[in-house]
Amino acid sequence: MKRYFYSAQSVERGSLVSGTVEAPNEHEARIILAKRGLEWAQLRRERDLSSWVTRLRLLSPPSLIHLALATRQLSVMLNSGIDVVRSLDVLQMADYGPRLNLAWSDLANHVNKGYSLSRAMARHPGVFSPVFTGLVKAGESSGSLVSNLNSLADHLERELRLRQKLSSALVYPAFVFGICCLAILLLTQKVLPTLINGVFKETGTNLPLITQSVVYLGNLLNSAWFFHIVLPVLLFGLLFSVHYARTPGGRYRMQWILKRIPGVKLVLRAAAAARFSRTMGSLNACGIPLVHSLELTDMVLSDYEMSFAIDKIIAGVEEGESFAELLRSSEAFPAIVVGFTELGQETGSLAKAYKHLSEMLEEEIDLLLNTLMSALEPLMIGVMGAFVGYIVIAMFLPLYQMLNGV
Repeated sequence: MKRYFYSAQSVERGSLVSGTVEAPNEHEARIILAKRGLEWAQLRRERDLSSWVTRLRLLSPPSLIHLALATRQLSVMLNSGIDVVRSLDVLQMADYGPRLNLAWSDLANHVNKGYSLSRAMARHPGVFSPVFTGLVKAGESSGSLVSNLNSLADHLERELRLRQKLSSALVYPAFVFGICCLAILLLTQKVLPTLINGVFKETGTNLPLITQSVVYLGNLLNSAWFFHIVLPVLLFGLLFSVHYARTPGGRYRMQWILKRIPGVKLVLRAAAAARFSRTMGSLNACGIPLVHSLELTDMVLSDYEMSFAIDKIIAGVEEGESFAELLRSSEAFPAIVVGFTELGQETGSLAKAYKHLSEMLEEEIDLLLNTLMSALEPLMIGVMGAFVGYIVIAMFLPLYQMLNGV
């Protein structure tokens, strides 16, 4: 008997399930899974590390770049006259990752059963966002599915560029911090012990307080209880912090802290406004009503301050109040968002106004990130120089005292 790891769609629950099954071959394994009410299974022999990697990849959401490429490809195939089921089968063969491949298989299966594409996508909220599903549904209703898919691909590509800009700003500080840690470890674990056990011990030199503090740090890093207690606690705390930051309460508190930092606050505010204007522009261009557009945008925004404001705006719009005036009364939206909203409503082209606004805000984010990095670079160098300089002084101060005593 062979053991297979499977990921499949449950007919009863309509959700993704995974586990292991024992069978003499893959064909028999699929028969067993079918009897359990599991369909469209992907099987892999559980015999190497790749099966565990696949399991982890199934738990994580698909890559944004893969989703953007697949959406563009789906639009091209539908525009070429290929039917939806055949197009989804082709996407599955393109191998955009286990999670996305399983979604394409399930979509093809349910569309073949008579489901609409948007209804089938709604079964996979971890893969397709409410905005994605809403735009597909609007395209099916109006007969402009290909156009809406193109708009979705553009939307995903711009979101990907925005994320890359924000993440690239963290590369330099992380690199400098890593170099600083490596330099400290090298000096405390290799250079300083050699001097203490060699030159200083033979001459009987009394170590100054600054050197003793560095020696104590080196002994701390080499102690058994540090590796058995302190380091595991630090790693557990790091993993817990990462997990907590992904929860609603953790994201809210993290944003609250980051928005108290002057430079970071401007970047986050501009990024949230860019996402709002880009999403609203895409939805409005596809003919989705204002209230529904706000509801869908509220679901995908990661900025809690703006999300709370949108909830109030939706209630006001439903009562007949002016959308632009509601934006103006909220402190969550920059003045430029209010100005472009008024311009779009006056000219009757709100989607075009929001498109230009998102482009302007993305350029502003570039400028803000460059300014922030220009201020952060000397600060990081100064901090790293202070740590390394402290250790260098701790090493050479006893040598200086020893030479003066000769």
